Amino acid sequence: MSTSSPPQVAKQPRPPPSKPRPSASLIIINPQNEILLVQRNPRAGTFAGAYVFPGGNFDPNQDDSLEITAIRETFEETGLLLASADPSAECLSSQAPSDEELNIAREEIHSQRQLFKNFLRRHNLIPDTSSLLPFTQWVTPPIQPNWTTPEQREKVQQLSSGLFGKMTINPRALPGKDARGRTTLTYEGDETRGGSPGRLHRVIVNITKGGGMSVDELLRNFDIFNGIEAPRICETIKALMITKHSWADGGMP
Repeated sequence: MSTSSPPQVAKQPRPPPSKPRPSASLIIINPQNEILLVQRNPRAGTFAGAYVFPGGNFDPNQDDSLEITAIRETFEETGLLLASADPSAECLSSQAPSDEELNIAREEIHSQRQLFKNFLRRHNLIPDTSSLLPFTQWVTPPIQPNWTTPEQREKVQQLSSGLFGKMTINPRALPGKDARGRTTLTYEGDETRGGSPGRLHRVIVNITKGGGMSVDELLRNFDIFNGIEAPRICETIKALMITKHSWADGGMP
């Protein structure tokens, strides 16, 4: 009787990486050196719920430059309007837009029911681009088409259903420090935490006087997918059996 292996399903080729889209963000620092951050939508496709600098994609319908993009997106997301009175306006407005007008404009500009430049012009304002200081330009690597791929999600599911997903990560410091004054934290599976002799699952860190910590070196010499040892519970079970047996013989209850 012969058996045949199931046909191999060809993997679908990965889609080409998306072309970088022009975008801009603002890093806003107040006189107390506090930095303005906004929280992304928890249901966003990338960086859901993360705290980020205000900003977004260039909109050709709204923006004449990336500087305008940064100012407009910051206004939409935070209500902070970086604009000043237009000195060339024929009729200077003596009153800034009210909070209600600003909130309505934020929603209408975001939903494309109003142009940002028209809102500014109606209130005799100009975007304060002269106050912006250009600070770096970042481009997403073309080799990474998406933040997560189906293959990566499968790996996470594999880890979750295996021994790694059942691990309790509880770092413990080894006594003393090394020659460079660093502290070694060990994790489950390390030779000092129930692992076989020679197994390393630890991290070497620098701890400052204020309690801050920076990772200097990660040491792990086994594969987390198929190299994790099952917890050593045989000795514990045996000890419980001996204790139960001693109770049956009239030992301590």
